[in-house]
Parts: sequence; C-alpha cells; structure tokens
Amino acid sequence: MADRVKFILQKRTALKSQITGLANLFEKGTADNTALKLRLNRLTVLYNAFEEYNDELAILDPDDVHQTEFSQIQERFYSLASKIENFLNTTGLANASTSSVSSGNPSDNSVPTANKRRMKLPDAPLPTFNGKYENWLSFKNAFHDRIGSQADLSDIDKLHYLKSALTDDAASKINVLSVDGINYAKAWSLLERSYEVKRILISRHLSKILNLPILERESTSGLTKLADDTQQHLASLSALGVSVGSEMVVHILETKLPKHTIDKWEIGLERDEVPTLDQLYEFLYKTAVSASKRERAKSSDSERNKSEPPIKRRKFQSANQAFVANTTPNCAACKIKRHPIYLCDAFKKLTVQKRIDLVKKARLCYICLRSHNNKPCKFMNCTICNKRHNSLLHIENYTPIHKSDTTQSVIVKKD
Repeated sequence: MADRVKFILQKRTALKSQITGLANLFEKGTADNTALKLRLNRLTVLYNAFEEYNDELAILDPDDVHQTEFSQIQERFYSLASKIENFLNTTGLANASTSSVSSGNPSDNSVPTANKRRMKLPDAPLPTFNGKYENWLSFKNAFHDRIGSQADLSDIDKLHYLKSALTDDAASKINVLSVDGINYAKAWSLLERSYEVKRILISRHLSKILNLPILERESTSGLTKLADDTQQHLASLSALGVSVGSEMVVHILETKLPKHTIDKWEIGLERDEVPTLDQLYEFLYKTAVSASKRERAKSSDSERNKSEPPIKRRKFQSANQAFVANTTPNCAACKIKRHPIYLCDAFKKLTVQKRIDLVKKARLCYICLRSHNNKPCKFMNCTICNKRHNSLLHIENYTPIHKSDTTQSVIVKKD
C-alpha cells in the first residue's frame, strides 16, 4: 500500500510540474494558439486521470493534507485552463474580424481597419512596469499579449495604454514623447534599449535568487512565496538562455529555511540522497499547507476567546499555560528556558566531556541531541570526523561504543 501511495504522490508532483510549465509558457507568450490548445488538451487528460488517483488516495491514506493539496491543484488547473480558453476565444474573434474586413465587405471598405474596434479589451488589469530590470521580461510578454499584438488597436491607443502601464523610472523614460500616431514604436523601442540588456537581466535574476529572504518562522505566505519567486526567476533565466544547476538552487533554498523546517526536510531524506528541486518545491508547498492549518486553528481560537467573557478567558489561558508548563520540559543544561539543548549557551560553554555526560543523563540521542524514543536517527554525522555523533560532542581520540537498539554512539575518551 505504501508503494501505491508513493506512486500516486509522484503522479501528483508530475501534474503540478506540468501545470507550472504550461503557466510559464502561457505567460511568456512564446507558444502559438495551436500549441497552447494541444498542451491544454494534454493537461486536461492528465488532470482527469489524477482525479481518479485522488479518489484512490483518499481510501489508501485518508489524510486531510492530501485533500487540501488536491484542492489547490484543482484551483490552479481550472484557473489556468480558463485563462487559456479566454485567450484562445479572444484571439479567435480578432482573427475572424480581421478576415471579414480583408474579404472585401462593401459596407466596410470606406473605413480603415486601424480606426475600428472589433473587440473589447480584457477586463483584467494591465500589467505594470516600474523600471526594475528583473520585472522587464514578464511585463514585456504580458503587455505584448494584451495590447501590442492586437491588430485592431491604433498606435495612438497602444501608446495611451503603454503610458498608463508605466510607473516610476519607466514612466519618465517616455514622458518626452508626444502622443501621436507614430510614437508607439519609438516608445517601445526606447524601453527595449533601456531594459533589455541581457547581461544586466541575468545578473539581476541571479542576485534575486541568492538574496531571497531568510524565513524566521514557518509561515504559509513565506514558504509559498519562496517557492514561487524562485520558479519565476529561474523561468526568466531560462528565457535568457541561462541554466542554473538544481543542486545549487536546492542548497540556496535550504539556507533560507528556519531551523525547524530544515530539520524536517533533512529527516525526510536518505543519508546519501541528492534531492531534486521538484522535491524541495513539493516539500515547501506541503509544509505551507500544514502551516496554514496551524494558522487557521490559532485564528479560530483567538476569535473564540474574544467572544468569551473576560473572566472565562483568563481561566482558559491559565489552564492552557499550566498544560504547556507541565508537558514541555526545560532545557537539561540551563534548567530555565524551553529550547533545544543544542541552542543553549550554557550547554555550549561546557567542556565536551561534560556535554557528553549531560546528554547521557538526559537520555538524549548522541546524534541529533533530541529524544525520539529509540527510533533510528536520520540526522547527519559529525561534520568533523563523519562519525555517528553530533559535532558538539566531538573530541579527539575517542572510541565509539555502539548500542544494539539505537543508532547512537557513546563517546569515551582514551587515556
């Protein structure tokens, strides 16, 4: 059963990857209508198959997390399919309109095509551009699809839309141009000369990946934005002909995660496993779902407490605090704070041998410095000697004595 669940989860990851790929292709505007239609039909077949897999998954592993992730995939699929269908229908109407004019309809011969509006502009807001290099490619593709490629818009109309889409530094670039029928091409050419500098664009997107914000806590918005921003910058680099090794990106993203989150990520990996970027994306989105559930529960408790009388609220808070105090032990080293022992300054000030004695007395794992009920520890080895103990317990000239029921090792200093 476990293998079947793993297979279905892999299918889900592949579907998410295909949805993301088609979304990036659609946003770039690099595919023609026929290619978009074929890709959408293929994606629809995959999605329909996955719906059946999801029903099976609900029976094999009835976890709310699976259903939440399926709902997210479902929303992304329908949203993308709707956008593409609307785009194909809109361009189909525009092409049909152009064909009817060029076919020689007598009633329209006296009216220039450029001065006639054959279709209504999309209700969606125009993309905006503020002059930041890293935003140029996405703006260029989106504006060209919405406005620049529309044959029934005059140059004056296009220039008006372009001016309304530009802000800050980008807007000042074309303020010197007058609004007349010949200056849209000049304005667009000026923007391309100013911002489509391949060397600067590559440098800026690489810098954005390297300087992604470090998450101080595990939150839905933080984890999702980390994954989304990374994919956006990598897509822009790919459009510029630059490929960044997935191992390097995985390493960079790992340095941006909170300690608690990176511990969960490490525990889910085998000792010599080199994770892929898609695996890390899946982990980030899945962890974001779990964080969302915690945030909703916390928000519900807060709202419920607000509606209760003050006296009852104080009693509830006191009981809750007592529960935490009784179930969360203090640090074995400082005896004051409730934090992991490896974060304790008092523990770090001890000699290595005293640290070992303290860990042994507290019945903690010698590798991860936690308590996990004799389950095999998947934490990394000592970074100094690569033996099965924590780096904080490393001493020179030691003899490891392995226990048969755990993966820990007791360190005994030689005389």
